[in-house]
Amino acid sequence: MNRHISLIVILAILGIIKADINIGLNTKNGHFNVFIENQLWLTSGDFGFYHQNEWYSTKNTDKDLFLLNVNNSNGNDQFGKYNATTFNWGIKKNSIEPFWSTRITQYHNDHMVTFTQKFYYPITNTGVRKTDDLVSVYPSFANATKTHINYLTFSGNFGKPSVGVWPETVNFMDHGGIPLVLNDLDGKVVIVSPFDSFMVSGQLISPHFGYLACGIEGMVNYIPGGYEYTTILYSGNGVNRAMYEWGELYLRKSSKPRVKDSDDMTIQTLGYWTDNGAYYYYNTVPHKNYEKTMSDVKMYLDSIKVPVKNYQLDSWWYYKGENNGVKLWEPRHDIFPNGIKNLQEILDAPLILHNRYFSPDNLYSTEMNFPFQTETRMALPKDSNLFTYIMGLAKEWGMSVYEQDWLITTFEGMESTQNTTDFAETWLRNMGFAAKELDLNIQYCMPLPRFLLESSKIDKVTQSRASDDYHPDNDQWQVGYTSMLIHSLGIFPFKDNFWSNSDEQVGCPPRYGECREYNNVLEAIVSCLSNGPIGISDGINYVNRSLVMQTCREDGILLKLDRPATVMDHTFLTKTPAIAQISSTTSTLTVKNEKLTWAYLLLAETEQQTVITLADLGLSGTYSWQNYGDDHIHILSEKYPILVPALPSTKEKVNFRYLQIAPIRLKSQWNILGEEKIVSSSRTRFTYTEFSETSVVATLSGAPSEIVSLKLHHGDLTGTARYESLKCTLNKEGTAQVTCSVTCTC
Repeated sequence: MNRHISLIVILAILGIIKADINIGLNTKNGHFNVFIENQLWLTSGDFGFYHQNEWYSTKNTDKDLFLLNVNNSNGNDQFGKYNATTFNWGIKKNSIEPFWSTRITQYHNDHMVTFTQKFYYPITNTGVRKTDDLVSVYPSFANATKTHINYLTFSGNFGKPSVGVWPETVNFMDHGGIPLVLNDLDGKVVIVSPFDSFMVSGQLISPHFGYLACGIEGMVNYIPGGYEYTTILYSGNGVNRAMYEWGELYLRKSSKPRVKDSDDMTIQTLGYWTDNGAYYYYNTVPHKNYEKTMSDVKMYLDSIKVPVKNYQLDSWWYYKGENNGVKLWEPRHDIFPNGIKNLQEILDAPLILHNRYFSPDNLYSTEMNFPFQTETRMALPKDSNLFTYIMGLAKEWGMSVYEQDWLITTFEGMESTQNTTDFAETWLRNMGFAAKELDLNIQYCMPLPRFLLESSKIDKVTQSRASDDYHPDNDQWQVGYTSMLIHSLGIFPFKDNFWSNSDEQVGCPPRYGECREYNNVLEAIVSCLSNGPIGISDGINYVNRSLVMQTCREDGILLKLDRPATVMDHTFLTKTPAIAQISSTTSTLTVKNEKLTWAYLLLAETEQQTVITLADLGLSGTYSWQNYGDDHIHILSEKYPILVPALPSTKEKVNFRYLQIAPIRLKSQWNILGEEKIVSSSRTRFTYTEFSETSVVATLSGAPSEIVSLKLHHGDLTGTARYESLKCTLNKEGTAQVTCSVTCTC
């Protein structure tokens, strides 16, 4: 360890700083070591910036940085008390005024440290013109000194996950490395990520320094004086818990409340979608326009009593110009001769309306004089007025959610989103400002991870796509990792639309190949477990009503969980980490101040037998479990874990198991395991008033006259135990009470 130790470590030794992440700091050169629970995890590397086509850094082969002075300070902010050490650097040997500074801030109570770089003067000719390099680096990490560290990170379109051993197998691709989640085999976690300036952030293996570097991405060619960039290190226990706590810091920083499903009715209720993968994506009923097609869809859904409560209209409805961008975000007369408002009144439901990037020849710029940043391939509005104008019109048409698609394409397709420090952020802020002014919600689609971090600052971003575009029978149901990231930042993941029927849907768009979804049940389960919007997209006469109604009540209210299903922690605790499709979540109900927890476990495409314990699920006590669709029930306890055989898939069919896990009171005559739905015990269905060792009383909620099929159990769980069914009919207010003691009645 370095001999020159800062005030930060002295305070930690004395117990004044209680956090389990501490910094050993060399005050002679600004280098540092990262200690987690007194174990050395990471050591710093060199750092600096690119200015006027040259590197200035602490690296011997670069132009020198001269350390002018070191200052210690302390204070208190929204994260609590802190101590900070600031290093002021000059770029000339006899400098008096600092040109650049680096600051380490250690918080006393939170498990966090921040690293901030500040530019006192403008930096010009900075751009290395590469997205896989940086123009400023601080902090950097030369080594991982712990015996074994795994990593999880996200990159590219929709934040695709990658896992491996750190740093031997790391491969940051396509704006990747944000956040970087490191864990040891005991479940200790360190998360490295930008804490501001997300849209110009970079975390990658630096081509110049040769190790992990954090800072400003390489396309930026000018940094204004006074500009600051901060990186955070956060430590916690367990990947899921640490990620959630990490996300809470971002929400606390921006004062954005965590989004509730009640904040956005498209998250609460069943939807019908027409985007890529849908039967009616650039495809209508033969010889009919979209107005007639969507009217027919509504009539069909009503006729089979599928309670769709919101509709999504994709990019097929508005005018396009150069490079297929938006020329005029208004309905084409050949698509909707009577306008969108007329259709919305027919559908009798709110709309989700799709938008993309604007074309260089868009009419808002060329004819209406809205200020735009116009480039060769695309254009973006410079202020919020354009968004206020188009969203205001769309609200009159019945829009509830503005879907901003093609985010990565827009970001990478324009110079100004990448070579300035603020344009991309301003674009998203302006969109969010207009939505808030009009009380509308936003869904992000095709986001890089940085867009998800930026959403933590924008109140009206309520949801984001968690996977690539759905096509019948593709693998975009794998959302357990991205759901973790999206949920941690306070919004809801959306799996995308799906077909509910496994039969061939004749007449579907030719681009889909075979018009058949072999894995319709898996698609429905994953949609439910995402805990976000659910959007079916079958053609007329093809909706599988019985499967669709497994996701919701008869009034279209979705059956909600505590959180999205995410990849389980134990999958990270191995010396050979790999992408695993083993996810879980819970639903918790409160009875007289006692919390009762149901759990849900999805395993797919596993190569060997999987053992799941109570501890893996975060449970204690005695539980029952069953395979979805099977009436056999089994015991789960410390003595009896769940054993799931290997699940190899075929070419057409994904092999999976979906397990529903319910609490058991051993002395009671009866236990209510839940209802016969994908989410068996949801707060949108059940309110318990008593759950004792002798009786169970619960209130059911739903549509008037709805029939709710309950799963009941009494007796032991040995041998060939099965659940029993009880059907309860709700009254005209949409409620019923079920009471189980000696018998069960409702």
